[in-house]
Amino acid sequence: MPEPELFTEREKPTTASVVLELKPDAKLQKEQVRGIVHLVSASVEGLKPENVNVIDSKGNILSAFIQEEAEENNPDNPESATLNRQAKVALQQLEVEQNFERDLEGKITSMLNKVLEGNSHFTVKVTAELNFDQTQSDSETFEPVVDGQGIARSQQNKKEQYVGDGGFPATLVGGVPGTDSNIPGYQAVAGTNAQYSKEETTTNYEINRTVKHNVVAPGSPKRISVSVIVDNLQPQQVGAIKSAVTAAAGLDLNRGDQVEVENMPFNNTTALAILKDQQRKEHENMILNIGKIALLVLMAFGVLLFLRSLLKPKKEKQYVETLEEEPEPVLMPQVEDIITTDVTAEDLARAEAAREAKKREAVRKEVFEMANKSPENIAQIIKKWLSEE
Repeated sequence: MPEPELFTEREKPTTASVVLELKPDAKLQKEQVRGIVHLVSASVEGLKPENVNVIDSKGNILSAFIQEEAEENNPDNPESATLNRQAKVALQQLEVEQNFERDLEGKITSMLNKVLEGNSHFTVKVTAELNFDQTQSDSETFEPVVDGQGIARSQQNKKEQYVGDGGFPATLVGGVPGTDSNIPGYQAVAGTNAQYSKEETTTNYEINRTVKHNVVAPGSPKRISVSVIVDNLQPQQVGAIKSAVTAAAGLDLNRGDQVEVENMPFNNTTALAILKDQQRKEHENMILNIGKIALLVLMAFGVLLFLRSLLKPKKEKQYVETLEEEPEPVLMPQVEDIITTDVTAEDLARAEAAREAKKREAVRKEVFEMANKSPENIAQIIKKWLSEE
């Protein structure tokens, strides 16, 4: 938290940093990081979420997207907001490609894991190129549907015919060249035994009209490459693994997709060392947890003994006072007992020890009864002891 300034323009914002130690291969979702940021910002007065930096123990920045969102929503800098939106789109596309690659790798690994005796004998890598261009296309097609001519909607037939000995109007056959045929209203005779015939047919057809509007959503695979490296691979297994990987990943070789299967010896020294280190840490953690539990048990037992030692004198005193208030009846020994009984110091010590044991048992019962009836009083007593020296 910065020191308060006299002028507002000189004030510095409150900032906070959070370092998370994650387990191996662990990854936080954005909503989890957002929850951590808001928890921290809500705990400190004047701390904004964009001023909280969250990183992991490996130095990876986990809260960068929150600062980007704050800059994108800043109305005072529209150009920066535009650039941030473009960068955000690029990062989202990259994230989609990575998720797509991981999904295919998971499918292929799950399949080969059952064939090649565990994933320590092979490795799979998928590289995908996705098409994020959104395209739209319109097409309109006119096609005949019946005999290549379409469907007849209407048809009109017109027929003219003339037969006779005399002439017929020259306009029917185009007229005779000369002056007579060029004078309007004057019809020339075209000779004898003339014959004329004319027929016209007009047909209107319906056509099949198809309109298509295609929208191709972004994110479709453009090209996929799969590489599989196997430890101690047999030559007769290469073809079968290629076919299985092609089918499992949905590859299209005509599109340009490719799959390669190679044999290469693995160096498992580092993996075995990491595995042994993890086992050693798990063993140490188990021993540490057992020690913690044992320590808690011992502490609880010590508290009970301490409580008993403090309550014992008081209870014994009360018990002794009770015994003093009720005097024991004096029994006169029988003559036979005096004659036949030889009381020694050892017998007296055993009798005294038995009486002390009886007193302690009575005190213990009273303490347990008090703890059962009013545990809050016992808790207050222990709290008072702990608050003292």
